[in-house]
Amino acid sequence: MAMSNSKQPDCALNHLPMLHKSICTFFEIYCLPQYASRSFVSLICVAAALSSVCADAQQIETGGGGRGLTVTPRLTLSETYSSNINLSSTNKQSEFTTEISPGIRISSDAGRLRGYFDYSLSQLLYARNSDRNELQNSLSAAGTYEAIDQWAFLDFSGTISQQSISAFGTQSLDNTSLNSNRTEVATYRISPYVRGHLSNFADYEARYKYETTRSKSNLASDVDTRESSIKLNGDSSFSRLKWAANLSSQNVDYSLGRNTSSDQLNINLIYSINSQVEAILIGGKESNNYVSVDKQSHSSNGFGLNWRPSDTTRFSGQVERRYFGSTHAISLEHRTPRTAWSYVDNKSVSNSSSNGQVGLGGLYDLLYSQFASVEPDPVKRAQLVRSFLQVNGLDPNTTVVGAYSTAALSLQRSQTLTFALIGIRDTITLSANRSMSQSLSNLVPAADDFANTSFIRQNGVTLSYSHRLTPDSSLNVLVSQQKSAGDSSLLKTKLRAFGVNLSTRLNDKMYGNIGARHVISDSSTSYKETTLTGSVNIQF
Repeated sequence: MAMSNSKQPDCALNHLPMLHKSICTFFEIYCLPQYASRSFVSLICVAAALSSVCADAQQIETGGGGRGLTVTPRLTLSETYSSNINLSSTNKQSEFTTEISPGIRISSDAGRLRGYFDYSLSQLLYARNSDRNELQNSLSAAGTYEAIDQWAFLDFSGTISQQSISAFGTQSLDNTSLNSNRTEVATYRISPYVRGHLSNFADYEARYKYETTRSKSNLASDVDTRESSIKLNGDSSFSRLKWAANLSSQNVDYSLGRNTSSDQLNINLIYSINSQVEAILIGGKESNNYVSVDKQSHSSNGFGLNWRPSDTTRFSGQVERRYFGSTHAISLEHRTPRTAWSYVDNKSVSNSSSNGQVGLGGLYDLLYSQFASVEPDPVKRAQLVRSFLQVNGLDPNTTVVGAYSTAALSLQRSQTLTFALIGIRDTITLSANRSMSQSLSNLVPAADDFANTSFIRQNGVTLSYSHRLTPDSSLNVLVSQQKSAGDSSLLKTKLRAFGVNLSTRLNDKMYGNIGARHVISDSSTSYKETTLTGSVNIQF
């Protein structure tokens, strides 16, 4: 390992921080109002992107007769009975909770905008614990706006959800329980970029990304990530040989942890063995302060393989040797007319706000990932998932494998196996997940779970079965288990749940749902809870 005071080689990598700083400065001075907080500005940018193109989408829908812009307001009313609202083994208290959730969904698949925006605001009213009444936000949004034809674009996304602060605190599946280990987390991302051709030499993409994560709890770290990158892809004089170069710079700021910065240059050679198989040779240079106070420079190398034997089967794999060990990215997908299978195995440094909350998240996120092979288009897939959840009376925010907050770098390996069987009247989905996270640096005492353990291991499995009873009614059964463990016998949690839901269409714009669920938690704060829920969803 190079010493921190070693002389850095004079290469393009050393000039990248200046380029990165220039791009960031220009973007923040001329594109972001100086008087606004960064997280608020990010939300404003997402909203502005939507509102600025709504007129375009509406004109397309009116003029061209296409689908264009779709706006669907809704109102959900629900009543939930809990046998143990405090999630306690010693202080059990039954409770009735009323939830009033107005929401709106905006989607566009024509014109300059392709994306969706789904937001709801929930008022929770407790019969006995009225002092705990609260408002909760829920957001799922993503899209791309084409600012200049075939050249300038803006990607944006946003999520707001309820998540766990600690992997070893009290775990819960829904948003109505009184759980001090739960907080609201919002993540927004905006990414302007340009792409085009450099004569016959190469294709290029220059991108800037700003991502921010904010939590309502002081115990969970806020994270800001700024990244700029330049990518080139070109052919060689040999018909089967292609090349790619990626120059990137990233700064990550943690409110409760140590800030990090990294610069990286990767050059790939891609050789087409035949029409189905590509071999990849990877070489690069990186400079970062992941494990040191000052930046240190290191080399990296690796190889990869892409195989696509048919339109329904694909495999990709890459392995790299880096200074802290090996990393890899493996993906296998296969689908038939009624089934979709996928396996993903990734090992990498988790250091951005997108990874600041570790886990699969809610049921919506799980199904969105599972249906990727069924519907590749993100807008149509989001609508497919929402329709599936609505028809089966499932809460999109139901926790699958609980996320937890991190305030520092970690080396994380995650493995996910998913299966979906979509029949005429029956649908089965299965997801099994395993992750292992280890802290990369101990230069600054951790302000998260890594203060008490050197690793965090999580395992989870979720099985869902849906049966269409009639054209208007469906029955759904959901079984799940999630476990977390550290390097101490005291740092263990296990949550098992069994739920059943009956959903029916009352009329063209109204759905009714009744459901029951039983939860068993084994940890330092063990508990059992049974819930009964009835709800009505109205679309306008």
